[in-house]
Amino acid sequence: MYQPRAQITFSRVDGGTKTFTVFNDFNIYKSYEMLTNRCSITFPRKYQDEFEDYFGGSNPIFKRGDKVVINCGYLPNNRTVFECYIRDIEANIPVTVFCEDSMYLLKKHTFNIPAVVPLITHDKHGKLYKTAKIDTTKIKKISLKELLDIIIQKKIELSPDIIDIDLGKVIFSRMTPCEILQKIKDTHGLFSYFVGEKLYVGFQSNALTTNEATFKMERQVINSNNLFYKRAEDVPIKVVCISMNDANQKTTKEAGDEDGEVRTYHYYNVSDEALQQYANERLNEERYTGFYGEIVTFLEPMLSHGDRAKITSTKLPERDGVYLVKSVSIDVGVRGGGRQVLELGQKVG
Repeated sequence: MYQPRAQITFSRVDGGTKTFTVFNDFNIYKSYEMLTNRCSITFPRKYQDEFEDYFGGSNPIFKRGDKVVINCGYLPNNRTVFECYIRDIEANIPVTVFCEDSMYLLKKHTFNIPAVVPLITHDKHGKLYKTAKIDTTKIKKISLKELLDIIIQKKIELSPDIIDIDLGKVIFSRMTPCEILQKIKDTHGLFSYFVGEKLYVGFQSNALTTNEATFKMERQVINSNNLFYKRAEDVPIKVVCISMNDANQKTTKEAGDEDGEVRTYHYYNVSDEALQQYANERLNEERYTGFYGEIVTFLEPMLSHGDRAKITSTKLPERDGVYLVKSVSIDVGVRGGGRQVLELGQKVG
């Protein structure tokens, strides 16, 4: 069994670092369908030296908000597989630390767009009092880049690949940047996720760094029990795309099977022609002839969501294909070695 080497480095909010090469296990889950990618790390029953312990005492190792960098690989490889921040510490035995990627930084402050203004009104007894209301007279169209410039902290690097589209007239009331990005996904179909510490906002297949790796079914795939080969005609799906314009009028376009499983997507101010194109593209993402499901592999070659996995087979070469990786789960432990679970998405080759 291949045994990976890993090191986990904690950088404290108040300065100083601590690196662990001994731990029970860790699990990382990354997907472009989730705004926040997560990780959990489990440590042995007790760690304590003369000056430190896990979370108690005057100088604990773990504090909420500390940065965590996980490096892993088979010798001589050692690459950074996840960068995150401590969200919670479970004070049980063994100790488990729960972390989130840089989306953690976008959950601390709220925004009102347009800005909130004080409104002076009278109650039923004639007494004056102030309430905070959004100034509806200042609602205007805004582009994606203009919005990101308002809500994203300057220290967070944005991907140069971010597309600039018109989001139309928007209202966000006391919402964190993370909640705003989720609303944009729901209304415009734009995915937001971090690649390392760089924020990407756009379509699911446009990862900042798109890699491709080959996995031979008979050699590198450990488990394919949850992998299924289907023909496109055997996957009944109906895609419904809905667009709202400035006058709050709704346009609907459909693609696929009338009696298929319904997948609904929302957009804003999209032309009829473009909306139909979106429906056709979504259908191609959801329905194709090829593999559906997931495979379990060794840690290398290691991929991330948005990368491409080329699946080949000597027994069934007619089923070879290239697939977009929808999600990746990485499990590393002192007993089980290392495993990577790749969830396959759209067939792209």
